[in-house]
Parts: sequence; C-alpha cells; structure tokens
Amino acid sequence: MYTDMARMVGAESGLAHQGLGLDQGGLQGLPCPSSLLLGVFVTLLPKMVPRLMPFFLASNPEAKERFSDVDYLLESEDMFREKFVENLQMVEDIVTSADDNSLERKSEEYTGFKKFLFGSLQALDINVSDYIGGLEISSVQRLTRIARGEDPMSGIYTMIADGIISFASFLYASYL
Repeated sequence: MYTDMARMVGAESGLAHQGLGLDQGGLQGLPCPSSLLLGVFVTLLPKMVPRLMPFFLASNPEAKERFSDVDYLLESEDMFREKFVENLQMVEDIVTSADDNSLERKSEEYTGFKKFLFGSLQALDINVSDYIGGLEISSVQRLTRIARGEDPMSGIYTMIADGIISFASFLYASYL
C-alpha cells in the first residue's frame, strides 16, 4: 500500500517521489506529497474557519447575516490569517528562546499575551526545550512563510485550497 504510506511518513520525501514517479522528469520542482498536503492545510485553515463560523453561531442571526457578506468573509479570512501567523511567530519565538536559553529576557521584551505566556512558562519553571526537543526552527519558519503566502509554492497551495473550498461550497449548496 504505497510503500506502507512511505514508511509511515518517516522518509516521505524520497519514497513519495519514487512511489508517484515524481523523480523521473517532468514534475521536478514540485513538493513531495506530504509537503503539498501541509502547505494546502496551512493555506486552507484561514479560508475555512470564517466559512464555518455561521454554523457555530447558529443561534445568533445577525452574526450569520454578517458572515453571508462576501466582503466581511474576506476581511475575516485576512484577520484569521494574521492571527494564525502571529501565533506561529510566537511558537517560533519559543523555539528560538529554548535554543539560546533566553526565555527570561524574552518575557520582559513582550507585551500582551506573549508576555503572559513567556512569563507563565518562566514562573512555572517549565523548561520548554524538554518538550520541543528536536523541533527545528526552520520547520516553524517554513509554516509561517506558507501562512503568509511567501513560500515559492504558495500559488499552488492557494489554488488547491480555493478548489477545495469551491467544491465543498458546491456540494453544500447542491445537496444539503
């Protein structure tokens, strides 16, 4: 079964490219399937949440009406993307501070929720590096780049995410 799902995603890039024939010319430069899936997911999440909000706010008719407005929906999508990127940046800061042991200094630099989070970690004497272990900062930075739309493959991710949203909207309008 597709090389046991690329050995359970352990060596996904090499096996996935071999299994799908992506390494035999013509399709070079495309991301491996797991990177493509991750990129589409990170791109799809900010698009999906504002569209699902009316279902969570079913008891509030004026909120449902606001979300039916296309401009409000796009504005909400942008706002959610900004907050998503902000949270990824916070994770990046935590990973960076765990690498260079600067958690105490970081908690004094920030304001708002970041200050609260870093101060709480410091006050509880939680060693973040115990939990993040082998997490590389480049992985978190890549997720942030994808969420901002700055990745070289962002156009492909956006096109696939928009296709998924359009198809789901069509199914919902037609059958539900």
